[in-house]
Amino acid sequence: MLLISNLFLLLVNAVTLRREFSILFNRVAIFILLYSGIIGYDSLYVTYLDTGIGIYNGLFHSTAITHSFDLFIYIIAPIILLLTAFYARRIVQPIFPYNRFEPKNGFFSKGYVKAYRNAVMGLDAPQFTILEYPLIILFILIGAILLMSSSDLVSMFLAIELQSYGLYIFATLYRNSE
Repeated sequence: MLLISNLFLLLVNAVTLRREFSILFNRVAIFILLYSGIIGYDSLYVTYLDTGIGIYNGLFHSTAITHSFDLFIYIIAPIILLLTAFYARRIVQPIFPYNRFEPKNGFFSKGYVKAYRNAVMGLDAPQFTILEYPLIILFILIGAILLMSSSDLVSMFLAIELQSYGLYIFATLYRNSE
């Protein structure tokens, strides 16, 4: 579920030109994680998970413990996305007009406010100017889930690489910050 929906979001991202959809992608990623958590919770009651199920010729081993940790990730990841989500805060900015016909000792020239303007604060954050922010988080989570259920050195290496590529992108995301 998580891999297919992440690939679908990647396809939608490829054909989207507007940057206003980053908030929508963030909310869709939260919905995908919650729905994957519901599916993971329903799969805990499978009786074959007691001994474990080998997937892909033994590269991944799925047990009740790995499903429990997957469920933990499915609960924590939407919380992380919500904490980094965009909530529009309206702020009131004063407008200091300059009137060339008003004398220098006038009422408005002393810094008094003539009018107020509403503005939206927080649109400059890097996670909203970069559309791929939730996609990178979803790829990191796919790597973490695959790493927990890997039972072979090759699958462990691939899962670590899938996680590290997303973390490399996040490291370059904030390179201009102090």
